[in-house]
Amino acid sequence: MDEETRAAVKDALVREVIALGALMVVLWAFGPGRTLVPAWIARARSAMAGGRDPYEGQARQFASEVSRWDHEQAAKQDRKPAAGGPCGCG
Repeated sequence: MDEETRAAVKDALVREVIALGALMVVLWAFGPGRTLVPAWIARARSAMAGGRDPYEGQARQFASEVSRWDHEQAAKQDRKPAAGGPCGCG
């Protein structure tokens, strides 16, 4: 290979690497970056906020239990007893 061909190949490889790198960044930004970046920002904000509430875990657990109970209550079917029996499954 002469010097001119070597320079052209090097230039082409550099351009392709830059293009593939840019494509990787765009794909990452629309894929996992869409959820990871806001999570990282929230984690940084909570770390900078300083002291955390010592009862935060218990409050979240209680809220989860209340939400689950509300969901169960809303999911119950409101049927009247069927003609076949009092269970309401008829």
